[in-house]
Amino acid sequence: MLGAAARNGRQVALLLFDIDGFKAVTTRWGTRQGTACFQEIAERVGRRVRQADTFARVGGDEFVILMEIAHDRSDAIPVAGR
Repeated sequence: MLGAAARNGRQVALLLFDIDGFKAVTTRWGTRQGTACFQEIAERVGRRVRQADTFARVGGDEFVILMEIAHDRSDAIPVAGR
């Protein structure tokens, strides 16, 4: 995506977010429930990004979305809000 954006003179946005207090979930309900919760988060966020965007768990309770910007930086605001 970075290479294509550079070739086409476009920009990309990198959205990084983490799940506050997630350690309490695994501490209280265990690793199996923590994993199930992460899978649910991934499915919900995955439905809200475009197919061309990259969405990944970076580690721990941190996730990243890499998206190409069509017009200007404000294109990333609705995605971040969702």
